[in-house]
Amino acid sequence: MRGRFEDEQMKVKVLISQIINKVAIEGGYDYIIRRENLAYAVDNENDISTKVLEQAHKNY
Repeated sequence: MRGRFEDEQMKVKVLISQIINKVAIEGGYDYIIRRENLAYAVDNENDISTKVLEQAHKNY
């Protein structure tokens, strides 16, 4: 059961990674940084989380 969970989790991670790449290319972004890796961020205008979630819902 654990192996099956890990397989499914990996599928989701790969899908999200592909979607992030697609959104980044379409949006003309040079860098995508995970929020937990930032010390400080003010600009929410460039947050692509919503776009990634929208694409994930379409693909899953």
